[in-house]
Amino acid sequence: MQASAAQGLLPLPWHLWPAEARLVLGMVALWSVVGVLVLTSSSWWVAEREMGDAAYYLKRQLIWMVASWGLLWLGLRTSLRRWLHIAPMALLICLLMVAATLVVVLACLGYICWSRVRIDDTHIEQTWIWRKRVAIAEISQLKLIYVPYMSWLIAPRLVVRLGVTGWYVFHAADRRVLQRFYQLAVRGANPLGG
Repeated sequence: MQASAAQGLLPLPWHLWPAEARLVLGMVALWSVVGVLVLTSSSWWVAEREMGDAAYYLKRQLIWMVASWGLLWLGLRTSLRRWLHIAPMALLICLLMVAATLVVVLACLGYICWSRVRIDDTHIEQTWIWRKRVAIAEISQLKLIYVPYMSWLIAPRLVVRLGVTGWYVFHAADRRVLQRFYQLAVRGANPLGG
């Protein structure tokens, strides 16, 4: 009975599949299971604390995994002639997606390069397309992310968490601003005292 159920899911009987195809399917199954286990072990406490449900991220991952396995099944059931028929359009769509990614990356690079960061005793402010302004007294957590000798690739940033309104990220490349970020990080989340 199980062999007939598997035969209904796959376009060919399992023993007729090439070894490489069986390996790819086996690896997809293995990494799906390992990914769910890793996600569950690393995020259950965050989900419990922030969402009130320890399995929140696991449920989301399982939904996306079922959807992606459904797409894989659909791809396996589609004939090669149909794939070859839609290949030119699929290639064009993929190239457009790569171009869109390039536009987003260049916009982010522009955001980092042309934005202005100002830090005074009471506020951190960054402007470019929109303005981010955070009162230092309202900061509940902060972390300076700076990788020495890699700042040309990984832009230094100050990640700030406010008690109620969420996370803010301030990028900087200027050495003076980075020194102020460092001083702020060393002094702690509320450097003004109290």
